[in-house]
Amino acid sequence: MIAIGLAGCGWLLPKPGTIGGIGFDIHTLLYAFVGIELGAQFVAFAIFTKAFAISAGLLPKDPRLNRVLCFVTLETGLSVGALFTLAGLGGSALPVSDWGRTSFGALDPSRMLRLVFPSVFSLMLGVQIVCGSFFLSILGLRRH
Repeated sequence: MIAIGLAGCGWLLPKPGTIGGIGFDIHTLLYAFVGIELGAQFVAFAIFTKAFAISAGLLPKDPRLNRVLCFVTLETGLSVGALFTLAGLGGSALPVSDWGRTSFGALDPSRMLRLVFPSVFSLMLGVQIVCGSFFLSILGLRRH
């Protein structure tokens, strides 16, 4: 889902696209961002579930997961999450600035949503990474 969402975003973020006479625009772009988000949620859920099952003794230790968890520390997660959150906040400044230039009136939805979607997505993902990092850290307390 992440790969398909990224491909859709890469294709539709600059401008609308067409395949076989069928037009794809901001509505499809939104679904592409949702695909990335859902894919990230599935990956996080898989990691959380496996870490919990191993720490509870329900599954044997997994060397691959241990390698991942050596890299994915609380500090790494907080840093990456903060970067995504800051990118989302920074990216939100441009649409708000454009809106101010129109005296907070009507805007071109196609243009504005191409700016707003990535910013909102970055905010959501950043906060989820921060929260997930804390949760994964708590799951790992028993292992140490």
